[in-house]
Amino acid sequence: MAARQQALVSIGIRFARYYIVTTALSLAWAGVARADSVNSPNITLNVDTNRTGGNGAGNVSVVINTVTIAETMLPEYSSGAGKAISIQARPGFQFDPTSNVTAQSATIGINGGGINAVATVTPTGAADETITFNFTSGTNVNVQDIIRINGIRVRIISAAGAAGPAQTTLQVTTSAAGGAFTNQGIVAANITKGAPNSLVFEAQPGSTQAAGDLLPAVKIVDFGGNLITNDARNITLAIQSNPSAGTLNGNAARDTSNGVATWLDADNLSINTAGNGYTLRASHSGANFLTSDTVDSDPFNIVAGEPDHLVITRQPVTTAAGADILIDVTVQDAFNNTVTLSTENVSIEAASNPGGWPLLTSTSLTKPFVLGVASWSAADDLRINKAVVGYRLAASGVGQTVFSDSFDIVPADPAALRFVQQPTTALQNAPIAPPVTVQILDAFDNLTTSTATVNLTLATAPCGGTVTGGSAAAVAGVATFDALSIDTPCEGNALEASSGNLVRTTSDTFAITAIPAPPFTLCGIPCGAGIVSVAPMMLIQAAVMRQRRARRRS
Repeated sequence: MAARQQALVSIGIRFARYYIVTTALSLAWAGVARADSVNSPNITLNVDTNRTGGNGAGNVSVVINTVTIAETMLPEYSSGAGKAISIQARPGFQFDPTSNVTAQSATIGINGGGINAVATVTPTGAADETITFNFTSGTNVNVQDIIRINGIRVRIISAAGAAGPAQTTLQVTTSAAGGAFTNQGIVAANITKGAPNSLVFEAQPGSTQAAGDLLPAVKIVDFGGNLITNDARNITLAIQSNPSAGTLNGNAARDTSNGVATWLDADNLSINTAGNGYTLRASHSGANFLTSDTVDSDPFNIVAGEPDHLVITRQPVTTAAGADILIDVTVQDAFNNTVTLSTENVSIEAASNPGGWPLLTSTSLTKPFVLGVASWSAADDLRINKAVVGYRLAASGVGQTVFSDSFDIVPADPAALRFVQQPTTALQNAPIAPPVTVQILDAFDNLTTSTATVNLTLATAPCGGTVTGGSAAAVAGVATFDALSIDTPCEGNALEASSGNLVRTTSDTFAITAIPAPPFTLCGIPCGAGIVSVAPMMLIQAAVMRQRRARRRS
């Protein structure tokens, strides 16, 4: 019995043209018997000639000679509901729908036919199609069941089937009938290459630093992706997706060698401008390929190199005293790319300071870079409190010190008043000279350019009195009172200056003096040349003496 089993396992080997697949799950007499064999021929398929669909397809199918399926351990196959064997086209292949497939067995009735009758199935040509032969009657427990299948023609339907150098085109399942095979590959095919179909990046450019070498490789392939080594071409690269307007430097063209164009360090192929999502497009010289003459690489990134220098990317501008000065300093590599991963610090200071006023901040004048940028924003309260023209800042920490554009600090909004020319002693009702002047200042004592009206009133007036000419419009922040006077003589006067909501101010004290009495002539005394007037006391004395003489005469 063991010798019979070994003989059955070897069935069909005498057919030298067949490719033989044999599975024996157990040859031991005491074991559970499930073993069968499939004998199928080798075939040769050309990527283009024996392909359907796509440019250059020849649509020619290849005949598969008889496929023999046999049980090798008795009894194995059985008939009845659900008992069947099937043959399925593997991915990338199809049954030719113009060729009927037949199955015949001397011991089994197939698909409702009698024993030894030919069962016919017409395939549809669909991808992954399965042809099923149902064992509806027969099988012999004492005789080996053998099924012969004819009429199969196959061809390539997609690139999956065109990939060489070899594949199995079909797969058989006998387990439903009692056999040992489930999706067992059969009908080996030698895949021969087709014509040049397209380009493929064999090696992607890959992400690198700015100016770093890009080392792609591009190959010529047929429809199945098989390398074409006998068609020399010149391959040229160019930037296709260019997120940062970069330039492709170095040698961008290479000849293929055995079907592959490979870029080396010596080609210095590089991009200097950092950006995410670059792609390269490869194209070839010579006649067109079947499907495509270009191919794009996978996206890749160009990242910044090492920190090299600083750039002030947000310049300070003319700013009010005490207001926020805004400045951004960016660290860049040698190709002016922002170095987003820098761990350096940057410091700012006054570079040109005509007034000598300090640069103030509520945080720090030294900061780390965040994504390559150090920013002084409103939260930092970077400021200068004194108005000055031609201020400049300096930034240092990476490379050479860099300087900002020149900018001015201008007065802030009007906030307060200040006497400049204090009032001086004057005669009553006479203009105070020199004229009193009052400045309109900001909160930091900077003279403003305000044209607001300033009013003067008596803040201290021990003798009372009225102010005349106490209102004047400022010119360039200064109010001048040319006609200011007070009508009441008094010591210890003081003026108060006011203007809207501005902080008021009080002057130094001063005096207003009385105007002397006008001179007069002596009654009864001729006014001759050289005698114009006498002092009041003398006049009184003269009058008294005149009265005495009059009494004596009487």
